[in-house]
Amino acid sequence: LADFTQLVSSAYSVSLFTDYVGDSISQVWLKALDSEPPLGELFGATAAIRPRHPLPGMSAENCTVQMDEPGQWLDRLPHFRHEFTPSNGEELQSEFILPLEQAPAAIEGVRSLADKLAPLLFVSEI
Repeated sequence: LADFTQLVSSAYSVSLFTDYVGDSISQVWLKALDSEPPLGELFGATAAIRPRHPLPGMSAENCTVQMDEPGQWLDRLPHFRHEFTPSNGEELQSEFILPLEQAPAAIEGVRSLADKLAPLLFVSEI
C-alpha cells in the first residue's frame, strides 16, 4: 500500500482484484486511453497474455474486450459485456467511494476482516 497512489494513477481506470486469501492482489486491470502507451510491467507484475475474468477459472467470454484493443469507453470501462450476465450472476455487488488519501487505511481495515470475508466472497475489487 506504500505505492497505492502511484498504482491507481497508472491508467485511466485501475481495478485491483483480491479474494483476501493471503495479502496479495490476484489481478490488476488497467484501462488506458488510446493516447497512453501500454505498460509492460507494473510493480513486478507483467501484462496478461490472454483475456482474463476477475474470477479465477471462469471464461473471459462475458468480459469486455481486453489486450489493449481500442474501443469506445462504454464498451471498455465496464468489466462485463452488456449482452452477458455480469460476473457469476449470483452475487451482490456494492461500491464505496472515498477520498484517495483514505484508501490505504480503508483497505487495511477491510483486510483485517480477511478471515471472515474470504469464505463469503467470489472476489473483491478495489
